[in-house]
Amino acid sequence: MSKKMGKNLIIVVIFFMFSSVFAEAPDTLWSRTFGGDNDDYGYEVEQTSDGGFIIVGSTYSLNAGYYDIYLIKTDNQGAEVWSRKFGDDNQDYGHSVRQTPDGGYIVVGSTNSFGAGSYDVWLIKTDDEGNIVWSRTIGGSERDYGYSVDNTSDGGYIIVGSTESFGSGSSDVYLIKRNSGGNAEWSKTFGYAFFEEGAAVRETSDKGYIIVGSMSTVFNKKDILLIRTDSQGNEVWSKTFGGDSTDLGYSVRQTLDGGYIIAGTTNSFGAVNFDMWLIKTDSLGNEEWNTISGTVNTEVGTSVAQTADGGYIVAGYVYDQSNSDMKLFRTDAQGNILWIKQLGGSGNDHGRSVILSSDGGYMITGDFSDNTAENRTHGILTNSVDSRDVWLVKLESDLSVEEFPPLVPENIFITVKSNCYSGLVNIRYKLNRSSQVVLAVYNSSGQKVTELVNQYQSKGIHTVNWQSTGVNAGIYFVRFKSEKSDRVAKIILF
Repeated sequence: MSKKMGKNLIIVVIFFMFSSVFAEAPDTLWSRTFGGDNDDYGYEVEQTSDGGFIIVGSTYSLNAGYYDIYLIKTDNQGAEVWSRKFGDDNQDYGHSVRQTPDGGYIVVGSTNSFGAGSYDVWLIKTDDEGNIVWSRTIGGSERDYGYSVDNTSDGGYIIVGSTESFGSGSSDVYLIKRNSGGNAEWSKTFGYAFFEEGAAVRETSDKGYIIVGSMSTVFNKKDILLIRTDSQGNEVWSKTFGGDSTDLGYSVRQTLDGGYIIAGTTNSFGAVNFDMWLIKTDSLGNEEWNTISGTVNTEVGTSVAQTADGGYIVAGYVYDQSNSDMKLFRTDAQGNILWIKQLGGSGNDHGRSVILSSDGGYMITGDFSDNTAENRTHGILTNSVDSRDVWLVKLESDLSVEEFPPLVPENIFITVKSNCYSGLVNIRYKLNRSSQVVLAVYNSSGQKVTELVNQYQSKGIHTVNWQSTGVNAGIYFVRFKSEKSDRVAKIILF
Protein backbone atom coordinates (compact mmCIF):
# COMPACT_ATOMS: atom_id res chain seq x y z
CA MET A 1 0.00 0.00 0.00
CA SER A 2 1.02 3.60 -0.49
CA LYS A 3 3.30 4.91 2.22
CA LYS A 4 2.03 8.21 3.60
CA MET A 5 4.13 10.77 5.35
CA GLY A 6 2.41 11.01 8.74
CA LYS A 7 5.12 9.36 10.86
CA ASN A 8 8.00 8.71 8.50
CA LEU A 9 11.49 10.12 8.61
CA ILE A 10 12.13 13.15 6.44
CA ILE A 11 15.59 13.39 4.92
CA VAL A 12 16.45 16.73 3.42
CA VAL A 13 19.15 17.48 0.88
CA ILE A 14 20.44 21.02 1.00
CA PHE A 15 20.45 23.60 -1.81
CA PHE A 16 22.17 22.83 -5.14
CA MET A 17 23.89 25.60 -7.11
CA PHE A 18 22.83 25.99 -10.74
CA SER A 19 26.41 26.63 -11.75
CA SER A 20 27.72 23.18 -10.78
CA VAL A 21 29.92 21.59 -13.46
CA PHE A 22 30.23 17.85 -14.03
CA ALA A 23 33.01 16.38 -16.15
CA GLU A 24 32.63 12.64 -15.66
CA ALA A 25 29.59 10.46 -16.19
CA PRO A 26 28.38 8.75 -13.00
CA ASP A 27 29.29 5.13 -12.39
CA THR A 28 26.88 2.25 -12.94
CA LEU A 29 26.06 0.90 -9.49
CA TRP A 30 24.17 -2.17 -10.68
CA SER A 31 21.96 -3.52 -13.43
CA ARG A 32 19.36 -6.26 -13.56
CA THR A 33 17.57 -8.12 -16.33
CA PHE A 34 14.18 -9.83 -16.36
CA GLY A 35 12.61 -12.21 -18.83
CA GLY A 36 12.88 -15.64 -20.37
CA ASP A 37 14.06 -17.43 -23.47
CA ASN A 38 12.42 -15.06 -25.97
CA ASP A 39 12.21 -11.29 -26.40
CA ASP A 40 11.11 -9.09 -23.49
CA TYR A 41 11.11 -5.28 -23.45
CA GLY A 42 11.01 -2.61 -20.75
CA TYR A 43 9.32 0.66 -21.70
CA GLU A 44 8.86 2.71 -18.53
CA VAL A 45 10.09 2.74 -14.94
CA GLU A 46 8.77 4.63 -11.91
CA GLN A 47 9.96 4.64 -8.30
CA THR A 48 7.39 3.35 -5.84
CA SER A 49 6.51 4.66 -2.39
CA ASP A 50 8.47 1.85 -0.67
CA GLY A 51 11.68 2.87 -2.43
CA GLY A 52 11.52 0.10 -5.04
CA PHE A 53 10.61 0.33 -8.71
CA ILE A 54 7.78 -0.62 -11.05
CA ILE A 55 8.53 -1.46 -14.71
CA VAL A 56 6.10 -2.02 -17.56
CA GLY A 57 6.88 -3.53 -20.93
CA SER A 58 6.08 -6.56 -23.04
CA THR A 59 7.00 -10.23 -22.86
CA TYR A 60 7.18 -12.91 -25.52
CA SER A 61 8.75 -15.36 -23.06
CA LEU A 62 6.00 -15.54 -20.46
CA ASN A 63 3.05 -14.96 -22.74
CA ALA A 64 -0.35 -16.51 -23.31
CA GLY A 65 -0.21 -16.01 -27.07
CA TYR A 66 2.10 -13.55 -28.77
CA TYR A 67 3.35 -10.56 -26.73
CA ASP A 68 1.71 -9.84 -23.38
CA ILE A 69 1.92 -6.79 -21.11
CA TYR A 70 4.71 -7.37 -18.58
CA LEU A 71 4.59 -5.66 -15.14
CA ILE A 72 7.57 -6.08 -12.79
CA LYS A 73 7.94 -4.88 -9.19
CA THR A 74 11.43 -4.71 -7.68
CA ASP A 75 12.95 -3.68 -4.37
CA ASN A 76 15.37 -0.74 -4.12
CA GLN A 77 18.26 -2.92 -5.33
CA GLY A 78 16.42 -4.13 -8.41
CA ALA A 79 15.64 -7.62 -7.11
CA GLU A 80 12.29 -8.87 -8.41
CA VAL A 81 9.51 -8.87 -5.81
CA TRP A 82 6.80 -10.03 -8.19
CA SER A 83 5.85 -9.90 -11.86
CA ARG A 84 2.56 -10.12 -13.72
CA LYS A 85 1.54 -10.55 -17.34
CA PHE A 86 -1.70 -9.48 -18.99
CA GLY A 87 -2.94 -10.67 -22.37
CA ASP A 88 -4.47 -13.44 -24.41
CA ASP A 89 -3.98 -15.17 -27.76
CA ASN A 90 -2.98 -12.10 -29.80
CA GLN A 91 -0.49 -9.26 -29.37
CA ASP A 92 -0.72 -7.06 -26.27
CA TYR A 93 1.83 -4.38 -25.38
CA GLY A 94 2.48 -2.37 -22.21
CA HIS A 95 3.85 1.15 -22.60
CA SER A 96 3.33 3.26 -19.46
CA VAL A 97 2.81 2.84 -15.70
CA ARG A 98 2.23 5.04 -12.64
CA GLN A 99 1.73 4.19 -9.00
CA THR A 100 -1.73 5.28 -7.86
CA PRO A 101 -2.56 7.01 -4.54
CA ASP A 102 -3.89 3.74 -3.06
CA GLY A 103 -0.54 2.02 -3.62
CA GLY A 104 -1.63 0.10 -6.71
CA TYR A 105 -0.71 0.77 -10.32
CA ILE A 106 -2.31 2.13 -13.49
CA VAL A 107 -1.01 0.66 -16.75
CA VAL A 108 -1.75 1.66 -20.31
CA GLY A 109 -0.93 -0.21 -23.48
CA SER A 110 -2.55 -1.69 -26.55
CA THR A 111 -4.44 -4.95 -27.06
CA ASN A 112 -5.21 -7.05 -30.09
CA SER A 113 -6.76 -9.77 -27.89
CA PHE A 114 -9.71 -7.76 -26.56
CA GLY A 115 -11.83 -4.78 -27.56
CA ALA A 116 -13.75 -3.56 -30.57
CA GLY A 117 -11.08 -3.22 -33.25
CA SER A 118 -7.86 -4.73 -34.51
CA TYR A 119 -6.09 -2.84 -31.70
CA ASP A 120 -7.62 -0.94 -28.78
CA VAL A 121 -6.19 1.17 -25.99
CA TRP A 122 -5.97 -1.02 -22.89
CA LEU A 123 -6.16 0.58 -19.42
CA ILE A 124 -5.51 -1.71 -16.44
CA LYS A 125 -5.78 -0.88 -12.73
CA THR A 126 -4.04 -3.23 -10.32
CA ASP A 127 -3.69 -3.48 -6.57
CA ASP A 128 -0.31 -3.17 -4.84
CA GLU A 129 0.51 -6.80 -5.71
CA GLY A 130 -0.18 -6.35 -9.42
CA ASN A 131 -3.53 -8.17 -9.42
CA ILE A 132 -6.13 -6.69 -11.77
CA VAL A 133 -8.79 -4.58 -10.04
CA TRP A 134 -10.42 -3.56 -13.32
CA SER A 135 -9.51 -3.09 -16.97
CA ARG A 136 -11.00 -1.09 -19.84
CA THR A 137 -10.55 -1.30 -23.59
CA ILE A 138 -11.03 1.96 -25.47
CA GLY A 139 -11.40 2.43 -29.21
CA GLY A 140 -13.41 1.78 -32.33
CA SER A 141 -13.35 -0.53 -35.30
CA GLU A 142 -9.86 0.48 -36.51
CA ARG A 143 -6.46 0.52 -34.81
CA ASP A 144 -6.16 2.57 -31.60
CA TYR A 145 -3.06 2.63 -29.37
CA GLY A 146 -2.30 3.83 -25.83
CA TYR A 147 1.25 5.07 -25.22
CA SER A 148 1.25 7.13 -22.01
CA VAL A 149 -0.77 7.49 -18.80
CA ASP A 150 -0.59 9.94 -15.91
CA ASN A 151 -2.46 10.31 -12.63
CA THR A 152 -4.66 13.40 -12.49
CA SER A 153 -5.24 15.61 -9.46
CA ASP A 154 -8.95 14.63 -9.31
CA GLY A 155 -8.03 10.97 -8.76
CA GLY A 156 -8.55 9.90 -12.37
CA TYR A 157 -6.26 9.21 -15.32
CA ILE A 158 -5.19 10.92 -18.54
CA ILE A 159 -4.08 8.80 -21.51
CA VAL A 160 -2.57 9.70 -24.85
CA GLY A 161 -1.97 7.62 -27.95
CA SER A 162 -3.24 7.48 -31.50
CA THR A 163 -6.53 6.60 -33.17
CA GLU A 164 -7.52 5.46 -36.62
CA SER A 165 -11.15 4.98 -35.53
CA PHE A 166 -11.92 8.63 -34.78
CA GLY A 167 -10.74 12.07 -35.89
CA SER A 168 -10.05 13.66 -39.24
CA GLY A 169 -6.96 11.94 -40.67
CA SER A 170 -5.47 8.52 -41.22
CA SER A 171 -4.25 8.69 -37.61
CA ASP A 172 -4.87 11.36 -34.98
CA VAL A 173 -3.59 12.16 -31.51
CA TYR A 174 -6.01 10.49 -29.06
CA LEU A 175 -6.44 12.10 -25.62
CA ILE A 176 -8.64 10.20 -23.16
CA LYS A 177 -9.81 11.17 -19.67
CA ARG A 178 -11.06 8.48 -17.28
CA ASN A 179 -12.25 8.71 -13.69
CA SER A 180 -10.85 6.72 -10.76
CA GLY A 181 -12.98 3.72 -11.71
CA GLY A 182 -11.81 3.75 -15.32
CA ASN A 183 -15.11 5.09 -16.65
CA ALA A 184 -15.21 7.58 -19.52
CA GLU A 185 -15.30 11.31 -18.83
CA TRP A 186 -14.28 12.67 -22.25
CA SER A 187 -11.95 12.10 -25.17
CA LYS A 188 -10.43 14.41 -27.78
CA THR A 189 -8.65 13.97 -31.08
CA PHE A 190 -6.10 16.30 -32.64
CA GLY A 191 -5.11 15.92 -36.25
CA TYR A 192 -5.22 17.02 -39.82
CA ALA A 193 -5.22 15.25 -43.16
CA PHE A 194 -2.15 13.08 -42.64
CA PHE A 195 -0.66 11.13 -39.72
CA GLU A 196 -0.50 12.34 -36.10
CA GLU A 197 0.11 10.46 -32.86
CA GLY A 198 0.62 11.30 -29.21
CA ALA A 199 3.63 9.74 -27.49
CA ALA A 200 3.52 11.18 -23.95
CA VAL A 201 1.19 13.19 -21.71
CA ARG A 202 1.59 14.88 -18.32
CA GLU A 203 -0.78 16.85 -16.15
CA THR A 204 0.43 20.44 -15.76
CA SER A 205 0.54 22.54 -12.60
CA ASP A 206 -2.78 24.26 -13.49
CA LYS A 207 -4.47 20.86 -14.03
CA GLY A 208 -4.32 21.06 -17.81
CA TYR A 209 -2.30 18.67 -19.99
CA ILE A 210 0.84 18.80 -22.11
CA ILE A 211 1.19 16.31 -24.98
CA VAL A 212 4.15 15.53 -27.21
CA GLY A 213 4.06 13.45 -30.35
CA SER A 214 4.54 13.75 -34.08
CA MET A 215 2.63 15.04 -37.08
CA SER A 216 3.02 14.62 -40.82
CA THR A 217 3.27 17.78 -42.87
CA VAL A 218 3.86 16.08 -46.21
CA PHE A 219 4.27 12.45 -47.21
CA ASN A 220 7.18 10.80 -45.36
CA LYS A 221 8.04 13.98 -43.42
CA LYS A 222 7.17 14.50 -39.76
CA ASP A 223 7.61 17.24 -37.17
CA ILE A 224 7.54 17.12 -33.38
CA LEU A 225 4.08 18.20 -32.18
CA LEU A 226 3.53 19.86 -28.79
CA ILE A 227 -0.07 20.43 -27.64
CA ARG A 228 -1.22 22.27 -24.52
CA THR A 229 -4.82 21.73 -23.38
CA ASP A 230 -7.01 22.93 -20.55
CA SER A 231 -8.44 20.59 -17.91
CA GLN A 232 -11.21 19.49 -20.31
CA GLY A 233 -8.83 18.60 -23.11
CA ASN A 234 -9.57 21.70 -25.22
CA GLU A 235 -6.53 22.91 -27.15
CA VAL A 236 -4.99 26.08 -25.71
CA TRP A 237 -2.10 26.16 -28.20
CA SER A 238 0.03 23.83 -30.29
CA LYS A 239 3.57 24.11 -31.66
CA THR A 240 5.66 22.14 -34.12
CA PHE A 241 9.44 21.70 -34.22
CA GLY A 242 11.34 20.37 -37.19
CA GLY A 243 13.03 20.97 -40.49
CA ASP A 244 13.10 19.50 -43.97
CA SER A 245 13.22 15.86 -42.90
CA THR A 246 11.66 13.69 -40.18
CA ASP A 247 11.72 14.78 -36.53
CA LEU A 248 9.93 12.86 -33.76
CA GLY A 249 9.00 13.65 -30.14
CA TYR A 250 8.82 10.93 -27.49
CA SER A 251 8.90 12.50 -24.01
CA VAL A 252 7.78 15.73 -22.33
CA ARG A 253 7.77 17.16 -18.81
CA GLN A 254 6.83 20.48 -17.31
CA THR A 255 9.90 22.21 -15.92
CA LEU A 256 10.32 24.04 -12.63
CA ASP A 257 10.07 27.42 -14.37
CA GLY A 258 6.67 26.53 -15.89
CA GLY A 259 8.02 25.72 -19.34
CA TYR A 260 8.47 22.34 -21.01
CA ILE A 261 11.32 20.00 -21.93
CA ILE A 262 11.01 17.62 -24.90
CA ALA A 263 13.19 14.65 -25.87
CA GLY A 264 13.13 13.14 -29.33
CA THR A 265 15.15 12.67 -32.47
CA THR A 266 15.94 14.82 -35.49
CA ASN A 267 16.95 13.96 -39.04
CA SER A 268 16.70 17.60 -40.12
CA PHE A 269 19.57 18.97 -38.08
CA GLY A 270 22.84 17.67 -36.65
CA ALA A 271 24.87 14.88 -38.22
CA VAL A 272 24.16 12.56 -41.15
CA ASN A 273 21.49 10.35 -39.60
CA PHE A 274 19.02 10.80 -36.74
CA ASP A 275 20.39 12.53 -33.62
CA MET A 276 19.07 12.82 -30.07
CA TRP A 277 17.25 16.15 -29.74
CA LEU A 278 16.43 18.07 -26.56
CA ILE A 279 14.15 21.12 -26.81
CA LYS A 280 13.36 23.60 -24.02
CA THR A 281 10.32 25.87 -24.36
CA ASP A 282 8.70 28.58 -22.29
CA SER A 283 5.21 28.22 -20.82
CA LEU A 284 3.64 29.07 -24.20
CA GLY A 285 5.63 26.49 -26.13
CA ASN A 286 8.07 28.96 -27.67
CA GLU A 287 11.54 27.49 -28.09
CA GLU A 288 14.17 28.86 -25.71
CA TRP A 289 17.02 26.58 -26.75
CA ASN A 290 17.71 23.15 -28.20
CA THR A 291 20.58 20.68 -27.89
CA ILE A 292 21.59 17.96 -30.33
CA SER A 293 23.72 14.98 -29.38
CA GLY A 294 24.80 12.62 -32.11
CA THR A 295 27.40 11.24 -34.48
CA VAL A 296 27.15 9.68 -37.92
CA ASN A 297 25.10 6.86 -36.36
CA THR A 298 21.36 6.81 -35.75
CA GLU A 299 20.51 8.14 -32.27
CA VAL A 300 17.10 8.48 -30.61
CA GLY A 301 16.14 10.28 -27.40
CA THR A 302 13.23 8.46 -25.77
CA SER A 303 12.92 9.97 -22.27
CA VAL A 304 13.85 13.10 -20.31
CA ALA A 305 13.74 14.15 -16.65
CA GLN A 306 14.75 17.37 -14.91
CA THR A 307 17.56 17.09 -12.40
CA ALA A 308 17.81 18.69 -8.98
CA ASP A 309 20.17 21.43 -10.19
CA GLY A 310 17.76 22.50 -12.94
CA GLY A 311 19.49 20.54 -15.70
CA TYR A 312 18.24 17.52 -17.65
CA ILE A 313 18.99 13.82 -18.11
CA VAL A 314 18.08 12.17 -21.44
CA ALA A 315 17.94 8.44 -22.19
CA GLY A 316 17.78 6.72 -25.55
CA TYR A 317 19.95 4.62 -27.81
CA VAL A 318 22.55 4.78 -30.58
CA TYR A 319 22.53 2.36 -33.53
CA ASP A 320 25.56 1.81 -35.80
CA GLN A 321 24.00 -0.58 -38.36
CA SER A 322 25.30 -3.67 -36.56
CA ASN A 323 24.23 -3.22 -32.94
CA SER A 324 22.79 -0.60 -30.62
CA ASP A 325 23.70 0.68 -27.15
CA MET A 326 21.81 2.49 -24.43
CA LYS A 327 22.87 6.14 -24.46
CA LEU A 328 22.48 8.84 -21.79
CA PHE A 329 23.46 12.46 -21.81
CA ARG A 330 23.24 15.11 -19.12
CA THR A 331 22.94 18.88 -19.54
CA ASP A 332 22.95 21.93 -17.34
CA ALA A 333 19.93 24.25 -17.11
CA GLN A 334 20.90 25.98 -20.38
CA GLY A 335 21.23 22.75 -22.36
CA ASN A 336 25.03 22.53 -22.37
CA ILE A 337 26.10 18.89 -22.39
CA LEU A 338 27.98 17.90 -19.23
CA TRP A 339 28.56 14.21 -19.90
CA ILE A 340 27.61 11.34 -22.23
CA LYS A 341 27.46 7.66 -21.30
CA GLN A 342 26.86 4.52 -23.38
CA LEU A 343 26.03 1.08 -21.99
CA GLY A 344 25.62 -2.23 -23.76
CA GLY A 345 27.29 -5.22 -25.29
CA SER A 346 27.57 -6.81 -28.71
CA GLY A 347 23.80 -7.09 -29.20
CA ASN A 348 21.00 -4.57 -29.52
CA ASP A 349 20.50 -2.65 -26.28
CA HIS A 350 18.16 0.30 -25.73
CA GLY A 351 17.28 2.89 -23.12
CA ARG A 352 13.59 3.81 -23.09
CA SER A 353 12.83 5.53 -19.76
CA VAL A 354 14.86 7.52 -17.22
CA ILE A 355 13.90 8.91 -13.81
CA LEU A 356 15.60 10.43 -10.78
CA SER A 357 15.75 8.01 -7.88
CA SER A 358 15.17 9.13 -4.31
CA ASP A 359 18.90 8.91 -3.47
CA GLY A 360 19.77 11.43 -6.19
CA GLY A 361 20.88 8.85 -8.75
CA TYR A 362 19.25 7.74 -11.99
CA MET A 363 17.18 4.70 -12.96
CA ILE A 364 16.88 3.62 -16.58
CA THR A 365 14.88 0.82 -18.14
CA GLY A 366 15.02 -0.61 -21.63
CA ASP A 367 16.13 -3.90 -23.13
CA PHE A 368 19.38 -5.86 -23.25
CA SER A 369 20.41 -8.69 -25.54
CA ASP A 370 23.97 -9.76 -24.77
CA ASN A 371 25.41 -12.14 -22.19
CA THR A 372 29.12 -12.12 -22.97
CA ALA A 373 31.76 -12.79 -20.34
CA GLU A 374 32.87 -9.16 -20.61
CA ASN A 375 29.43 -7.93 -19.64
CA ARG A 376 29.12 -10.40 -16.79
CA THR A 377 32.34 -9.03 -15.29
CA HIS A 378 30.88 -5.53 -15.47
CA GLY A 379 27.79 -6.51 -13.50
CA ILE A 380 25.44 -6.70 -16.50
CA LEU A 381 23.64 -9.93 -15.76
CA THR A 382 21.03 -11.53 -17.98
CA ASN A 383 19.35 -14.90 -17.87
CA SER A 384 19.40 -15.58 -21.61
CA VAL A 385 22.04 -15.49 -24.32
CA ASP A 386 20.40 -14.44 -27.57
CA SER A 387 17.03 -12.92 -26.72
CA ARG A 388 16.22 -9.46 -25.39
CA ASP A 389 15.52 -9.02 -21.70
CA VAL A 390 13.98 -6.17 -19.75
CA TRP A 391 16.95 -4.12 -18.48
CA LEU A 392 17.03 -2.01 -15.30
CA VAL A 393 20.14 0.12 -14.70
CA LYS A 394 21.08 2.15 -11.62
CA LEU A 395 23.54 5.05 -11.92
CA GLU A 396 24.96 6.86 -8.94
CA SER A 397 24.27 10.54 -8.37
CA ASP A 398 26.39 13.10 -10.21
CA LEU A 399 25.28 15.98 -7.97
CA SER A 400 27.80 17.64 -5.69
CA VAL A 401 25.84 18.35 -2.53
CA GLU A 402 27.19 21.34 -0.62
CA GLU A 403 25.80 22.49 2.66
CA PHE A 404 25.86 26.28 2.74
CA PRO A 405 26.37 28.14 6.02
CA PRO A 406 23.11 29.33 7.57
CA LEU A 407 21.64 32.57 6.28
CA VAL A 408 23.75 33.06 3.17
CA PRO A 409 22.15 36.20 1.68
CA GLU A 410 19.30 35.32 -0.63
CA ASN A 411 20.16 31.63 -0.74
CA ILE A 412 17.53 29.15 0.36
CA PHE A 413 18.46 26.39 2.76
CA ILE A 414 16.34 23.67 4.34
CA THR A 415 16.26 22.36 7.89
CA VAL A 416 14.12 19.79 9.69
CA LYS A 417 12.51 20.34 13.08
CA SER A 418 13.82 18.10 15.84
CA ASN A 419 10.56 16.13 15.89
CA CYS A 420 11.07 14.62 12.44
CA TYR A 421 8.05 12.32 12.93
CA SER A 422 5.71 15.30 12.65
CA GLY A 423 6.18 15.51 8.89
CA LEU A 424 7.06 19.19 9.23
CA VAL A 425 9.68 20.64 6.87
CA ASN A 426 11.12 23.93 8.06
CA ILE A 427 12.31 26.31 5.31
CA ARG A 428 14.32 29.43 6.16
CA TYR A 429 15.82 32.10 3.93
CA LYS A 430 17.31 35.55 4.29
CA LEU A 431 16.56 38.62 2.17
CA ASN A 432 19.20 41.34 2.11
CA ARG A 433 16.57 43.73 0.75
CA SER A 434 12.78 43.84 0.63
CA SER A 435 11.43 41.89 -2.34
CA GLN A 436 8.53 40.04 -3.86
CA VAL A 437 8.98 36.36 -2.94
CA VAL A 438 7.44 33.22 -4.39
CA LEU A 439 8.09 29.93 -2.59
CA ALA A 440 6.51 26.75 -3.98
CA VAL A 441 6.94 22.96 -3.77
CA TYR A 442 6.98 20.80 -6.93
CA ASN A 443 7.02 17.04 -7.43
CA SER A 444 9.53 15.24 -9.66
CA SER A 445 7.21 15.61 -12.68
CA GLY A 446 7.29 19.40 -12.36
CA GLN A 447 3.74 19.64 -11.03
CA LYS A 448 3.17 22.22 -8.30
CA VAL A 449 2.23 20.54 -5.02
CA THR A 450 1.67 23.70 -3.01
CA GLU A 451 2.55 27.39 -3.01
CA LEU A 452 3.81 28.46 0.40
CA VAL A 453 4.56 32.15 -0.22
CA ASN A 454 3.56 34.67 -2.88
CA GLN A 455 3.92 38.15 -1.40
CA TYR A 456 6.15 41.15 -0.86
CA GLN A 457 8.42 40.56 2.13
CA SER A 458 10.70 42.81 4.12
CA LYS A 459 14.46 42.52 4.54
CA GLY A 460 15.55 39.90 7.06
CA ILE A 461 15.14 36.24 8.02
CA HIS A 462 11.92 34.42 7.11
CA THR A 463 10.69 31.00 8.21
CA VAL A 464 8.04 28.91 6.45
CA ASN A 465 6.74 25.48 7.47
CA TRP A 466 5.53 22.89 4.99
CA GLN A 467 3.36 20.19 6.55
CA SER A 468 4.13 17.16 4.37
CA THR A 469 1.85 14.71 6.20
CA GLY A 470 -0.24 12.88 3.61
CA VAL A 471 2.25 13.51 0.80
CA ASN A 472 3.63 10.44 -0.96
CA ALA A 473 7.27 9.52 -0.49
CA GLY A 474 9.62 10.64 -3.25
CA ILE A 475 11.63 13.57 -4.59
CA TYR A 476 10.31 17.12 -4.26
CA PHE A 477 11.75 20.52 -5.11
CA VAL A 478 11.35 23.82 -3.31
CA ARG A 479 11.72 26.79 -5.64
CA PHE A 480 12.59 30.13 -4.04
CA LYS A 481 12.29 33.19 -6.25
CA SER A 482 12.93 36.80 -5.27
CA GLU A 483 13.73 39.87 -7.36
CA LYS A 484 17.45 39.01 -7.13
CA SER A 485 17.55 35.23 -6.80
CA ASP A 486 16.05 32.10 -8.31
CA ARG A 487 17.01 28.97 -6.42
CA VAL A 488 15.91 25.34 -6.17
CA ALA A 489 16.36 22.94 -3.26
CA LYS A 490 15.77 19.20 -3.37
CA ILE A 491 13.86 17.37 -0.63
CA ILE A 492 13.70 13.57 -0.37
CA LEU A 493 10.74 12.26 1.61
CA PHE A 494 10.88 8.63 2.75
